[in-house]
Amino acid sequence: MAQVNKIQYVKPAIQNYGWGSKGGGPVAHSASVNGYSIDPSKEYAEAWFGSHPTAPSHLVSEGKEEPMPQTANVPLLKFLGIRAPLSIQLHPDHGSAPFLHSSFPNIYKDPGAKPEMVVAITPLRVMMGIRSYDELRKSAFALPAVAKFLGKQIEDTNDVDLRESEVSRILCKWMLLSSEEAAPIVKQAMSELNSSSGIEREREVMRQLNKAFPDDVGVLAPLFLNVLDLVPGDALFVSPNTLHAYIDGDAVEIMNSSDNVIRAGLTPKLRDATLLCNLLSAEEKAPKLTHGEQEEELALGRISVLRPVPYVHDFELTHFSLDSNAKVTLKSLPVNSMLLCSHGHGSVHLDHSSLDITQGQCIWIPANTSPELTSHSVASFFRANTNQAGQDTTEILSEINQLVFESGDIKQGGDQNVQKASKAAYLLRPIE
Repeated sequence: MAQVNKIQYVKPAIQNYGWGSKGGGPVAHSASVNGYSIDPSKEYAEAWFGSHPTAPSHLVSEGKEEPMPQTANVPLLKFLGIRAPLSIQLHPDHGSAPFLHSSFPNIYKDPGAKPEMVVAITPLRVMMGIRSYDELRKSAFALPAVAKFLGKQIEDTNDVDLRESEVSRILCKWMLLSSEEAAPIVKQAMSELNSSSGIEREREVMRQLNKAFPDDVGVLAPLFLNVLDLVPGDALFVSPNTLHAYIDGDAVEIMNSSDNVIRAGLTPKLRDATLLCNLLSAEEKAPKLTHGEQEEELALGRISVLRPVPYVHDFELTHFSLDSNAKVTLKSLPVNSMLLCSHGHGSVHLDHSSLDITQGQCIWIPANTSPELTSHSVASFFRANTNQAGQDTTEILSEINQLVFESGDIKQGGDQNVQKASKAAYLLRPIE
């Protein structure tokens, strides 16, 4: 078994998905500096740093490498290189994930919830969260084909609860259409874009999506979801049960060590719009970008902590933005952590050991140690660990959500009846 009591390199597992960057991008670069041969004909989508059993990283020391132990207790940290839209998706929470894993283990391969945070390292376009009632009315009625589909489905009302439930109900009605039902409406809506007004941003994104997935039900998602354009350094927290899709750009992503995804559009993979609609958080809430809480201003840089919600215990991410020749003593933590370099290069020193680190590499930091990080150029590093400031609400969340599942009769696909989940399911979800 790999030794975890010393600094050593973390060799990532590389994922070649169709939406990745062909032969290049941050994932291919990470693969290359970590000893992989690069195939220019393959798409390099994700580099995984962590112990998830689907694709565990390896710890490398003195020329030997061994799988990271499942007891490592670290989040899953990734590079993303996105050149085509990812699926419209959400991730289960602490209550639904164990239920799905026990019921459909071949699809949901672990019992973990999957809150996540994405940090842009290039301009990054994202769709996330249901738009406001007024925005949906404006955008939907700008296209006659969509307005005809909705008909009187979306009515003018000032009732806050009704407005919120109406938006999610209409979204689910659309997402539950078969491809045969959705395609002609999408095709007609696309032909109406040039004559539409007031939806310039939606028009641009819809064309982008339709180019990748012609006439797919997900092409109209910009009418229903918030579209955000992140600049490098922007971070976005995606809570469980929040509908989202990453469209293009490069990023660092951190999450609980889970790979559970429920999809409903823009994908050749398994779709389950019925299950997605059962779990969907219907709350209208504008996504908030953050650069983290500034922990320390240095003479030669800045340290900020990206801890999205005070009591999300699954992870926290510390960003070190350093000038050349900066020296930082890393805080001692009671848990293991990983240090990822996204730009530049430097070195890490602990006791009598020293390791160089360059863009695309990651170093294992043992618990209860305080290594020294030195930058040898302008550089950017991310330290990932479980959130020691967090409050563990897993058991409470499981109890609340299990009650909803038992009463809601959740089914795997095929059921065209959209269940209305009890508000109790959302009471203990993290709130900002």
